[in-house]
Amino acid sequence: MRFLDVFNEEYNLAEAVQLEKLFKLGTFEPMSNKEHIRWMDTTGQKATPVMWKYDVKPDRDDTGLINEFRARLVCLGNLQKKYFEPHEIYSPVVQSKSSRVFLAYALAKGMKVRQYDVPTAFLRAAPSRDTVISSIPGYKQTDEEGKPIYYKLKRNLYGSVESAKCFQDLCDKWLSEKGFKQSTYEPCLYINREKGVIISLYVDDLAVASVDDAAHSWIDKELEEKFNIKKQGILNNYLGCRYRQKKDGNWFIDQEERISRIASRYNMDKGKEQAPTPYLNAKSNGFDWDLLTKDEEELERLFKEHDCHLPSLVGELLYIAKSSRPDILTATCRIASHVAYASEEVIRAAKRIVRYLYLTRKKGITLGSAQQGLVTAWVDSSYLGENSDYHGHSRYGY
Repeated sequence: MRFLDVFNEEYNLAEAVQLEKLFKLGTFEPMSNKEHIRWMDTTGQKATPVMWKYDVKPDRDDTGLINEFRARLVCLGNLQKKYFEPHEIYSPVVQSKSSRVFLAYALAKGMKVRQYDVPTAFLRAAPSRDTVISSIPGYKQTDEEGKPIYYKLKRNLYGSVESAKCFQDLCDKWLSEKGFKQSTYEPCLYINREKGVIISLYVDDLAVASVDDAAHSWIDKELEEKFNIKKQGILNNYLGCRYRQKKDGNWFIDQEERISRIASRYNMDKGKEQAPTPYLNAKSNGFDWDLLTKDEEELERLFKEHDCHLPSLVGELLYIAKSSRPDILTATCRIASHVAYASEEVIRAAKRIVRYLYLTRKKGITLGSAQQGLVTAWVDSSYLGENSDYHGHSRYGY
């Protein structure tokens, strides 16, 4: 039995709630079939199909309980790309290293960091050009001639190829009006020195640092009036990481839940939890070249035999390494260089990293207050074991 079948009633209710919100916000206006044909002849475009996307929102405390059932009407934006230039749809997101610098700076200045969510964020910005969508699945209506009704968008839907760009532009304009300056090096960081507020923007998730209660009350009121934001309290889950503030005021960042999920997927969470091996055995002088292959069929056989799609696993490991576990960065980068030229040895080495992560899943990084407001970059480099080419192996992280 499918998950949707079990919770059919809950998702039907979620659909009704979503449609009520869309019509209340004036997201679209009906368009007859004749008007749709006229629009196609004028623009040379076709109506964009839409579909329902179902999801659940888990409890914030990582208990595994379902907090909310969600149904979202989304555009098939992949069919819109041919009508746009790349620069018309590009929207930046804050980098994980920038969020850590943001936290370290806030900590050094004694600022409090809170988290907000913008509900129906993309619906708050209008499309940059006329966009028409097809009939809503499950709620089809007809015009006077009995033909399906289309809808002209007055606000963007999720999935639209330009929805993120339009919302980013809306936020940028509004923040500028409120006295915020965009960071030169990170386009998703905004600073208002006069009010003592810094905002880190990741699509519809905001992390806000305020220097005192007066600054917090000001930005809280402004965000409420503009976006009807959801207040989520002190920073907790952000950019796929869990943030916890210790008694000494320092921030601890970990990804225990994500690591456990990956280990379970690759069956690396079983067996006795012995002391983890400090050396990940991703050989500094490379893998056995005689065993490596780049034949697509052979690679596919290896991935299937070991139930491990190496490119996907490496992507997960790199994200974790750069977010909260720099101790696996060197070994993971060694594996990453063999994604398209792999062997059974490479796959086993990648799985060993997963096992190591699982055995040390409660570990993370701590952000402490920097002396005199300085942010330090730590670099690890070593020539030990480099007997083949005498090139040092090193990685850096901020």
